[in-house]
Amino acid sequence: MKSTSPLISERRTSTRLGAPARAAAEAVSRGAVVHALNTLDFGGKARLVANDDTVSPLEHETPASALESSSDGRSWILTNSGEIVVFSAQGKLLRATVSGPWQSMAVAPIGEFVVRSNDRAVEILDQGFRPVQTFTGQSPRACWADAAPVAAISWATPRRIDIFQKGQNPRSVEGVSGPFALSPDGAFLVAGSDGKIFRWNTATGQKDPAFEPRLGPCRFLRFSADGSRLMCAGGTEIRLLDGNKGRGLQFWMTPGTTIEGAELAADGRRCLTWGDGIAQLWDLETGDHVLFRGVVGPVRADWQSGAIVHPSMSGESWEKRLVPREPMPRKHQLEGWNIQGLACEGHQWLVRGNRR
Repeated sequence: MKSTSPLISERRTSTRLGAPARAAAEAVSRGAVVHALNTLDFGGKARLVANDDTVSPLEHETPASALESSSDGRSWILTNSGEIVVFSAQGKLLRATVSGPWQSMAVAPIGEFVVRSNDRAVEILDQGFRPVQTFTGQSPRACWADAAPVAAISWATPRRIDIFQKGQNPRSVEGVSGPFALSPDGAFLVAGSDGKIFRWNTATGQKDPAFEPRLGPCRFLRFSADGSRLMCAGGTEIRLLDGNKGRGLQFWMTPGTTIEGAELAADGRRCLTWGDGIAQLWDLETGDHVLFRGVVGPVRADWQSGAIVHPSMSGESWEKRLVPREPMPRKHQLEGWNIQGLACEGHQWLVRGNRR
């Protein structure tokens, strides 16, 4: 078991990106921070915020309730009336569906398909908004593989996960309704079940006997871009697992901070967690982490520029904070010593003092 203290205190300087809609705080698009940020204002209007903080409104009539971005830069908006509206990377209106009884949305990586859902049904549409597949149940949650047109839909009742793959018949994994994730290529599904994590082949629906179940609290599962690493986060624990075998690689704790959300960098070596008003950026190799106070989720990280974006504690603005670039200070404690002097020679520290 490993537990560390933050090496850097919170960054107090931030950039205000405009006021968010309180009810749509979850509408920070996951993939949008690198090129632009999607946010909602108090009126439910979507905007693009570029890396230089330039704001461009997206023109839509009905207030939005959800935002997504595809890898080609398009912005996808689900309105309160159940309409899906798509904009180009330049903010030009491309197309829209008619209104309907839809409450949530998930977009495939390149926008080839989109999932729309309500409390009792999930419908998958192609890029022309033509229905491709329909699933039914109660309280669905959906996600796409990061690099393949494969979707997983988890249902609270009956407990199962349906798998959609382009050009194949859908498959189901029965008796599972916990956290879940698809490998980037869509070949495997991992999910929590009865306090353990298992892996299934999405093409056959068979459980993978080579995958070792891991115990421990688990609320979020995230794969690295190459699928070799899997992060499991929940409670006050972060576990880094082998994405193919399930073996534990690293284990870190966040004492006093319950994890309410988590993201994993593409390299699988860094992650972002948030909860209880605190966000932390982690180096999963060493346990070093940067701590930010006054943070309300959702939080997104731009791993290239070194920034996090989140709603302010007051809900009055979106804030963008840069990760400190200065070297991380390390703390070393000598028990029972009075330190009187300190010097550095080569790569060694020399401490002068006496025992108490």
